[in-house]
Amino acid sequence: MRRTEFVLVLVLLAASIGPATAAAGTREDPVPMGTSVDLGDGWTVKVMSVTSDATNFILRENQFNDPPAAGNQFFIARVRASYEGDGSDTFGGSYRLRAVGSSAIGYSTFENSPGVIPDPLPDSEVFTGGSIEGNIAWQIKSSDSGSLVMYDSEASKTGRLYMALYGSQTELASAPTSTTDNGWKYLGTGKMGRN
Repeated sequence: MRRTEFVLVLVLLAASIGPATAAAGTREDPVPMGTSVDLGDGWTVKVMSVTSDATNFILRENQFNDPPAAGNQFFIARVRASYEGDGSDTFGGSYRLRAVGSSAIGYSTFENSPGVIPDPLPDSEVFTGGSIEGNIAWQIKSSDSGSLVMYDSEASKTGRLYMALYGSQTELASAPTSTTDNGWKYLGTGKMGRN
């Protein structure tokens, strides 16, 4: 095969495969963690990291938090929301951001609340160019932990983009840092230190 024929074959092969594309954002092919997702209303969201079994950390966060039901666990996603729309807006992440796993049942932070969580995503008013960052958490079926994806409940059902809450790229193995009322700080290693 001559060089020009070889190049032509490569070009045709590349055309048949198509350009490299990012994840489609479907439940089956979610946007990977660490990738910004444009929600279409001036907001972009990025999953920074997850703590897939945050049960002990959330139970330590507040003495009144109840343990999860049998077969369930607490799950934390660390999220950054950035506003590029006009003027200002509030994100309302605890209302908007939901999760779903292989059980095909959606989780909300109200119906599936784990209780008081460390460093929750604030509901601050954000002006153009600003960002907020914090945690969103759900009580989930333990069997959903490895398949959990997050979506924006305000997006139309046909226009939803799903973001992976699994994968080794940025997954945390430890708890998010938080400070309790008595001044002790969880250092994310299972140890505590004084502020």
